[in-house]
Amino acid sequence: MNAWSVEFNLVFQFLFFILLLSGDIELNPGPKYGSVLDIIHLNIRSIRNKIEDLYTIVHDFDIVCFSETHLDNNVTNEQINIEGFSQIIRKDRNCYGGGIAIYLSNSIQARRRIDLEPVNVECIWMEIENPTSNFFLCCVYRPPTTDSTFWKNFFLVFRKK
Repeated sequence: MNAWSVEFNLVFQFLFFILLLSGDIELNPGPKYGSVLDIIHLNIRSIRNKIEDLYTIVHDFDIVCFSETHLDNNVTNEQINIEGFSQIIRKDRNCYGGGIAIYLSNSIQARRRIDLEPVNVECIWMEIENPTSNFFLCCVYRPPTTDSTFWKNFFLVFRKK
């Protein structure tokens, strides 16, 4: 089995596992958060020089996930704030590559689940509070230079007891 088929197999197993845990299969099960919860993910390739233009793209979304933010601790949340979003959750690598961020609109109640984040994987897990039930959201970035150990490390979270 080549590395690609091993990764595909692991992703398939992960999705199958999540489906089994849900206990219910629908054509579009999405969360019942008010009427609709809108989520978008963008590979931003450096957020700092695009922050002015992002509002027009993301203002209608409740949750915005960015990968390749290219941020470090020299950039504050105030410098990358987008109007209408009350929380910015970040996992920075450096100003030259990588990094992820999740923006939550003012209406979203959530908490970060650091206990689910493997140290060697660029991911952020959030538990979103919903009026009917809570659910998990993960923003993950897999750098192009990673090997098959990436998925093995990522799936460790599901083996925790």
